[in-house]
Amino acid sequence: MTRLKRCADRALVLPLLTLLLLCPPLLLVFSHDTTLTGVPLLYAYAFTVWALAIVAGALVSRRLLAAARAAEAEETAHPGGRAGGGPG
Repeated sequence: MTRLKRCADRALVLPLLTLLLLCPPLLLVFSHDTTLTGVPLLYAYAFTVWALAIVAGALVSRRLLAAARAAEAEETAHPGGRAGGGPG
């Protein structure tokens, strides 16, 4: 599997994982009267997931861009997609 494909797969999985972590059944687990440094646990969980999703999205997009540039550079260095340049 190429680096570009792996990065594209991560870019696809990240929003799905974030959606899963913020779905109502899982949010109900954190819906208590407990506070974390004065912030309700539900809000702390939701904000943490949201912030981590933004950081992960930035990292994935940076790697995806680097992988796309590397694939483009490889393609221009080896037209036809193969190192030998020949058919087959």
